Amino acid sequence: MIVKVTIDGQDIYLEEQSNGTWEKLIAAPAYGGVYPITITVQSDNGLITIIGTDDRELGELLKLIVLGKSIAAQRMLQYLPRFLHDSILIRNILESQGHEIDRFLDNIQIAINDAYIMSASETRIQEWERRLKIVPTGTLDQRKSFLIATLRGQGKLNEAKIKTMVNAFTGGDAIVTFENSVLNVKILPPNNGDVYLFPDVERALKPQVPTHIGLSVRRWYSTWNDIKQNFADWANVAQSGTWQVVKNYIPPQ
Repeated sequence: MIVKVTIDGQDIYLEEQSNGTWEKLIAAPAYGGVYPITITVQSDNGLITIIGTDDRELGELLKLIVLGKSIAAQRMLQYLPRFLHDSILIRNILESQGHEIDRFLDNIQIAINDAYIMSASETRIQEWERRLKIVPTGTLDQRKSFLIATLRGQGKLNEAKIKTMVNAFTGGDAIVTFENSVLNVKILPPNNGDVYLFPDVERALKPQVPTHIGLSVRRWYSTWNDIKQNFADWANVAQSGTWQVVKNYIPPQ
């Protein structure tokens, strides 16, 4: 089956549908032109085959034709004398060159985006994960947070480093203490309610902690589900006195 399609350097991972087929609905490239397609096929025994435009049988079919005018061509046309604007020959030349310039500018932007983890493509994130031997878990944004935390944790572990690693997930702070040979990390509420994988915090910290030291990671705040389980109803919440009492409630862990 086809598991991945690559169009103009961008990887598209197909999703299995309820009818047994695999597909993925995406937006076409922004600029008109002919885009090469590469497909990755995986057999039942796990064998991977990559088929591109150089394939003798399918190569001619693996092209995406996007109709549209080149943005670069329109800009270049403005530098020519007005009497050349209506020339079909001139317009065709500019369009053919313009599509290449458009794609070149796109590739520059992709390279810039891939230089920063939070804006990087999934392909670039996969490269980082392979180099750091990280098993990908969660959404792409959650994987980026885990990657940033891992990079922040390089070197000798200390309180400041632990807090920066936690911050990579939550955008917030943490309380770090060391008692009875156990490193205790209490995660404070995430900034702006950011959604993160709580187990990932311990997964990122664990390799950095010496084997003779224990690690305890706790969520030091309540979710609405915790409040719901602790307080029977809104009347019960009202009897607590103030919202601060409700906010300070820490569920048993």
